[in-house]
Order: sequence, then structure tokens, then C-alpha cells
Amino acid sequence: MKLVVGLGNPGLQYEWTRHNVGFQVVDALCTEAGVSLKFEGKYKGYFCKTRFKNEDVIFLKPDTYMNLSGEAVRAIASYLKIEIPNILVIHDDVSFILGRVRLQQGGGAGGQHGIESIIECLGGKNNFDRLKVGVGPDPGGARRAAYVLSRVAPEDVDLYQKSLKLAADTASSWISAGGLETANRFNGINLANPVEPKPKVRPPNEKETEALSKLEAALDEFQQKLSSRNVHCKAAEILAAVLNKKPVKGIDADELKLFSTCVRALAENHRVHEQRWKKLIEQKWLSSFQDDV
Repeated sequence: MKLVVGLGNPGLQYEWTRHNVGFQVVDALCTEAGVSLKFEGKYKGYFCKTRFKNEDVIFLKPDTYMNLSGEAVRAIASYLKIEIPNILVIHDDVSFILGRVRLQQGGGAGGQHGIESIIECLGGKNNFDRLKVGVGPDPGGARRAAYVLSRVAPEDVDLYQKSLKLAADTASSWISAGGLETANRFNGINLANPVEPKPKVRPPNEKETEALSKLEAALDEFQQKLSSRNVHCKAAEILAAVLNKKPVKGIDADELKLFSTCVRALAENHRVHEQRWKKLIEQKWLSSFQDDV
């Protein structure tokens, strides 16, 4: 049995505010599952029990106000004997910009009062999962409370709706696939600034593989030579300098030029076109290096 809890405040004045994003995500999940929530006094909130994603799932929206959310979670988890690691709590987080979500397994409250209440009511146990839905940027200080209790600006409504869908998809994945796989799949998504997928490079053929192997050996020899002078450079740094014809601190310009000639010669000797050779080098050595700079 899995319990999915959306945090928020009851009352019309709080509907569609940033602080109620947890309620909104649970509503979206219930719509997808084809079920409706009903109020249950002993659980101190609105809930439903259903079969979803081939799992027995309970959806819950506490009716206690945010700061007392733990009372509802404790009541339903205790009555239905739900194990704490099988609980997912969905809430807003101003530290992430609108368009981001973050699935977190366990941890502290991070200043989120609803999470604080849940940890307290569970006897200090914090090994439940959280789905943080970005509603930032954080205005900071005294303005934060008014910000989270306000609605998004009209120009951000479309992005907000997409963020709700992203959060609902993340929660669905948690139900069916678990926390680790879900975090790996969704935590890097940024709807506000989507990353264009990098074009795939065709795997190297036999001659290209041989050329890359010889380049790796030449790199190793070159790095050992530099190390003997107490100059330490990563292979990616050297190759980036070669391809972009830029100097590297500690490497003599003529020395780097000579190594560049070696790199070009390997491509020519193995009949690898210049642009193809560059792409192969970038794929093998430079992809992560360029992401970091």
C-alpha cells in the first residue's frame, strides 16, 4: 500500500495559490486514476483508495492547514498500517524555480512547515519521500510568506500548468517504479529552460576505433611527459585546446602545436574526415568536460 499526500491549505481563498500545489497535483492524479476524493473525519482530510499503476494507492489531501499536516498523515498511516518508506508527500518549494521538480528520499524539513509537522507526528521519523514542486524564484525574507500564498502571474500560467503535469508524471513514476529510478528520470528536467537533446554520433567503425585507441595512447604519453615537469592537465583539457586552437597554462605553444599535428596525422592515416574526427573526440572525451565549463 502506497500513500500519496498533497499538502496545502483548505478554503477557497487558497485555491490555486503556490502553497497549494500539492493539492493540485493530487487532484490531477485522481483525475488520471478516474477517482474522486471524499472527506473522512478520522483521517482529518479528503482521501480515496484505489488501484493505480498496478499498485494499491491512497491519495490524501489533509484538511488541517499546512502547519498541522502531520496529524492527517499520522492518522491514516496508523489506521491503515502504511509503512513510512511507502509515503510520498508533495509540496511547494521556493528554492526551485517554476518548471522544476525534485524527488527526494528522506531528509530534513528544509523549513517547510508541513514537512516539519509530518516528521513530528511520525515520532521524528523522516524516511518518507518528498516531491518538491518548484514555485520560485524565492523572493526571500519577509516577502516569502505572501509570495507562496499568492497565485502565479498570468504570463506564468502556461508554465505552471505544465509544471503540474510534470509533477503528476513524477508521482505516477514513483508509484510504479520507485524513488531512485524516478529521481534519475525527472530531477534534471527544467521546463523553464529545456535542454535541446545533443545529436547522436554514429559509433566508430573499425578504423576509427583504432585511431581513437592510438590517440588515447599518445595522450597518455603526452600527459606523462607533462607530469615529469609537474604540469597536470586532463586529457579533455588538452584535446579541447587542440580542437579550439587555444593555449593551455603550463604547456609550451610549440609543444601543443606538435601534439596537434599528431592528432591530425592519426585522422589522416586512418582516413577519418576532419569533422568526423572532431565529433568522435568530442563524444569520447569532451562531452562531460564541456558541460562543466
